[in-house]
Amino acid sequence: MIASLVFPFKITTHTIILFALLLLITFFEEMEEFDFLGLRGKKADKELKKFRDEIGVEENATNHQKENFSKIKDKPVQLMGVDRGNYLALVFEIERLLRWVAAYFHPSEVTDKTPPLKLIALLKNNGYLTESGVKQIRGLLNVRNLIVHGRVSVEEDQKLSEWINLAFRLYAEIYKDIYGKDLVQNSQ
Repeated sequence: MIASLVFPFKITTHTIILFALLLLITFFEEMEEFDFLGLRGKKADKELKKFRDEIGVEENATNHQKENFSKIKDKPVQLMGVDRGNYLALVFEIERLLRWVAAYFHPSEVTDKTPPLKLIALLKNNGYLTESGVKQIRGLLNVRNLIVHGRVSVEEDQKLSEWINLAFRLYAEIYKDIYGKDLVQNSQ
C-alpha cells in the first residue's frame, strides 16, 4: 500500500529482479561477459578496440573539437595524380559491370544502390565469382576507399601501377564475358 503511494506504478518481483540485475551489471565494470539469471551480455570494449585497430585509430586520438579541428586544418592537400584517377575509373567500371551481371542473375535483389559487397556475395553464391576473384575485387575496393578518403600511404601509392594492371585485367575479363569480345582500348 505504501509502495503504491510512493511509486505510481505496480512493483512486481520481476521488476525488482530486473532492477537488481541492472545494478549488478553497472557495479561490475571489469566483467567482460555476464550472465545473471538468463540476462546475458558481453562488453564491447574488446570489439571496439579491435575495430579501432583495424581502421587505424591512434591510441591518443581524441574527440576534442579543437584538437580535431587543428588536425584537419594542418593536413596537407593530397592532389590526385593520373594514376589515381585511372585506378578509380577502372574500379568504378568494374563495379558497374558487376552490378549489371548481378542484376542479370538476381533482378529482384539488385538496384543502383546495392552495396558492392552485396553484389560480390550474390555473384559468389551464383558461381560467377571464385574465391580468388572475390579477394581480388575486395582488395581493389579497399585501395579505392583509401584513395577516396585520402589515406594512401607512400608504399601503397608506389604499388598503384600494379593495382591498375590488376584492375585492368579484371575489367577486360568481365567485359569479354559480358560482350563476348575482347576489350578495345580507347586511345584518347
